[in-house]
Amino acid sequence: MKRQTAAGGTQVTISPVLLPIYVCAARVNCTAANGTLNPNNPFAALGEQARLSGSYDRPTEDDTVARTFRYSAGISGSFADDWNYAFDATHSDVYLKYTSKNYIFAQHLLDVLADGSYNFVNQSMNTEAQRQYLAPTQITDSVSRLTLIQGSISHGFVTLPGGPLQVAIGASYRKESINNPSSNPANEVNPFARYYGINAVGVQGSRDVK
Repeated sequence: MKRQTAAGGTQVTISPVLLPIYVCAARVNCTAANGTLNPNNPFAALGEQARLSGSYDRPTEDDTVARTFRYSAGISGSFADDWNYAFDATHSDVYLKYTSKNYIFAQHLLDVLADGSYNFVNQSMNTEAQRQYLAPTQITDSVSRLTLIQGSISHGFVTLPGGPLQVAIGASYRKESINNPSSNPANEVNPFARYYGINAVGVQGSRDVK
């Protein structure tokens, strides 16, 4: 269980991972007076710490669900003496739900090491609540949007041997935006309050194109 938290902020590593002699609800300064011998530590009765070497017994999972909504409308026609026009508008929203499962949360690993609430000897004996504390499911929602408006007008002026001479003018405007927050943001207050293995990259911004 030697891993480093993701880049983007202060990175921390818990190594070596040691099972304490005593565990207690307070998680700090655990002694015989306020705690019990660590059930995960086979050497606790000898007054020795034990090094934990192993991995989580469930594979990591990353699932994505995307929903796209698109709306469009347009009109075209002519008026007066052979003047032609066209106008179009389009808008789309893309909603992305990103779910990450079975990634260890560093601070919660320290917590269960200190209070003995997770069974490292036989992980299959842990409840879903205990697993959710050690490796809580992370859900990140993001959205990207696009709005496009364009129009044109044209008119034929004279007829040449090769066909009519036409002049057209047009304009278009496009608005693009994305809000994709990080699933594992930096935490400078407590660098351990982050996941192992989840990418920390997030994106937010917009632009106008004319």
